[in-house]
Amino acid sequence: MNLEEPFRRTSIGFDTNDHTLDIVVTRDLRWSWKDEQLLQEQERDGNYSAGLIEEIRREAAAVIALIESRGAPFANGWEKWQANPAWPTPVLPPNWNSEPGALWDRRLWAYPRAGDPSRSESG
Repeated sequence: MNLEEPFRRTSIGFDTNDHTLDIVVTRDLRWSWKDEQLLQEQERDGNYSAGLIEEIRREAAAVIALIESRGAPFANGWEKWQANPAWPTPVLPPNWNSEPGALWDRRLWAYPRAGDPSRSESG
């Protein structure tokens, strides 16, 4: 389970930004943390605000509650879903790497150093 910014539509698809912390979920619905130390480093290094860290952990707790209660989407049929093998492989649009990003409206709150002109907007 990838914890990330809300998706924002662009002319070529969607933009988001990974929030580092992940929850690994097995088929039998056991879970474990992935990259918890990296999340702590993001806060320590000033890349993520304390408020963002708090929201990430709150969202993670809600996801874990769904996993442990066998709630959707973890045990309502999606666990058996498979892509149709007849579907074509998606192709990236020609301007996939030059389209300007759709920035999250909370980025300056979430990423204290985002306003620093010496850093890229991608965090």
